[in-house]
Amino acid sequence: MKINIAITKQIGITNEAKAPELPELSFLTGVVGFDGAVAITLNLVLVFVYLFS
Repeated sequence: MKINIAITKQIGITNEAKAPELPELSFLTGVVGFDGAVAITLNLVLVFVYLFS
């Protein structure tokens, strides 16, 4: 569990560094955490794939 938290924090720092490129991702990461942002993104992708396939 500690390893997962460390990785999440490291990825979060990386996303903060990329904030000018992807402000919406940085915003999501700040609100729901990296795992939540990934889950939301994957859900949106799956919805689009489902709707347009």
